[in-house]
This record gives sequence, C-alpha cells and structure tokens, in this order.
Amino acid sequence: MAFITNKPIQHQLGIASSGGNASPTITLDGVQYQLHIFTGTGNWTVTTAGYADIFLVAGGGACGSRSPGGAGAGGVVWQRSRYCAAQTYTFTIGAGGASGSGGGNYAANHGDDSVFAVNGGSTIFTAKGGGQGTHSNPAERTGGCAGGDSQNSTGVASATQRSQAGDSGVYGHGCHGGLAGEDNRSSAGGGGAGHAGDDGTDFCSAGDGGDGLNMSKIFGQDYGEAGWFAGGGGGGTGNDGGTAHHGGKGGKGGGGNGKGSAEGTSNLVGESGTTNTGGGAGGGAGGGGGGTHIAGASGGSGIAIVRYQLSHI
Repeated sequence: MAFITNKPIQHQLGIASSGGNASPTITLDGVQYQLHIFTGTGNWTVTTAGYADIFLVAGGGACGSRSPGGAGAGGVVWQRSRYCAAQTYTFTIGAGGASGSGGGNYAANHGDDSVFAVNGGSTIFTAKGGGQGTHSNPAERTGGCAGGDSQNSTGVASATQRSQAGDSGVYGHGCHGGLAGEDNRSSAGGGGAGHAGDDGTDFCSAGDGGDGLNMSKIFGQDYGEAGWFAGGGGGGTGNDGGTAHHGGKGGKGGGGNGKGSAEGTSNLVGESGTTNTGGGAGGGAGGGGGGTHIAGASGGSGIAIVRYQLSHI
C-alpha cells in the first residue's frame, strides 16, 4: 500500500522522550503529535514509557557504470503504536550506496542498513539497504528494495525486506525491480517501498522507478519528498548512435531519474537518490567503448522518524 492512513491507534498517552536532529510538533486533523527526526545516527531517550509510531528507512542503492537498471530504494520498517520502555534507544541511519566508477563495466554499492536498537543492547528491527542498479549480475541488485533489470542480465532480483526475521519483516515494506525490454536498450526501474519498478519497453524507453510510501498524513510534507519516502530509481538506456532513448522517471520518495540519450549522444550520468529519503539512484545513458562508460549515481541516505500523540482527539 503506497498511501498510509493517519487514523490514530495510540493505546495510551503519557510517553515522554528526547533526542533526534530535530524534534518538532505537528498538528494533523486536530491532533497534536511530537516528532523526533533522525537524519543521522543518534540516541532517543524515553523517560516515561508509552506507545510511539516508529518509521525507519535504509539507504538507497547506487548505480554502476554504463546503462544500468535503476537502483532499489532502501527498505522500510513502519510500526504503529509500539510500546517503548523507559530507556535509551539508538537509531543507526544507513548511508546511500556509493556510485560505481567510470571506465569499464563496474558495479556500485548497496545502500547501508538502518537499525533501531536498545542502546548497547539488542536490535529491535532493521531496514535493509537498497539493491544496486547494475549492467549485469542480478545478485548485486538484491536488497531491501531490489534494483531493476538491465540488458545482458538474467531477470528480476529479490527484494528482501519482507523476508527478514521478526518485526523487521512483519512491518517491512520493499518491492522488486522491473524487467528490461527485449530491444537490449531499455533497462527497468528499481523497486520502491510501495510499488515494484516498471519494465523497460521495446521502444527504447526505460522503466520508471517504483513509488515509495506516502507518509504525508502521518508526518506532514516537510520531510522526505513532500512526505514520500523510499522511491526506486528510474532505469537507464543504451545508445545505438542513431535513435533517441528515454530514461525512466524516479519513483516518488526520492528516486533519481534515469537518463536517456538523444540522437548521437551518450554517456549521461543518472540522478542520485535524494538525501534522507532512502531513494534509489537513476541509471545512466551508456555508450562508447568499454573504457569510456560513464560512472554511476549514488543512493539517498535513510532516515528515522518517531511520532507520538500529545493531545486527545
């Protein structure tokens, strides 16, 4: 489900806490909430136990060189009304994957995991980093949300967030990427947290990245991409020197746009995933000989948001 309802299900009020890079209050539908925003690793200290909503996004995957499929978004864990004891917790926020080097056919890097844990103790749940967008090797595209298929590849890679043990899977969100077009020029979009990446077509058009989760009715529109998180990267395209190609659009939630090549052009770098959305990188428009392929784009870093109710409805 790409749209998340704001219907409150808090069981009790009274939780008190501190921490985060920012701690604003928001009012939605007449209800006031406290937010704690973690754009980097930090502690959250609960001084009075109670129930809170926990939202955790991993880093988005990066793209390798040449004309890869779009990278997968970071996996998401979203649990409503979790009971939190009075103690200190740690949020570790995953970095976006680093891009692949230019030159030959080089792979990129997965996004890093984001983790919610008891400070100095056990892990509560983990959001898995997004899969790479690569020109080949589907194993490299596996991740919380999977990277899109590309020419010379062998099919859809697995999205792993929902298969994680315990609450990481039960409350997890992550989708696979699409399939490349049969024309051997149009790569697929990377998977988002809410939707799979689109397939490439047989008409030189790469697939769009899958949309992420619309959390605007939960956290407002000041965070993520107007309240959206974890969009997959758009697919990149090859180049045959005489036909225009069209890159895929990045999925809502910070997915980077893929690049297409106008007639007679090549080697255009895709767009990176947006910081603190977990967005996957967009694929580039490759071309030229094996030593001249362009570098890839990087994934967007993750984020964590805690929310709890301050006033009765």
